[in-house]
Amino acid sequence: MDYSTIFNKVKDSVLDISIIDGERIQIMGSGVLIGDGTIALTCAHCVDPDLKVLAKFSESSSGFLGQARKIFDMDSKERIGVVYNPAS
Repeated sequence: MDYSTIFNKVKDSVLDISIIDGERIQIMGSGVLIGDGTIALTCAHCVDPDLKVLAKFSESSSGFLGQARKIFDMDSKERIGVVYNPAS
């Protein structure tokens, strides 16, 4: 399967992940919706549990302000970030 076929299958689940620090919005990376669409999975460096996290669809105003958590691997090195949609 080529990359364009894979992209077309998942493109509606891909999000831009940003952190909001006061008035400043900083784009950190991307994530993907999982499960029932209320959780976004991303890299740990894209989220900060102490700041608001914005997960939105690329080139769209729709998305959600979420609560972030970092998940740790066996060596206690941050690897995965999760953004929860509090409205769900």
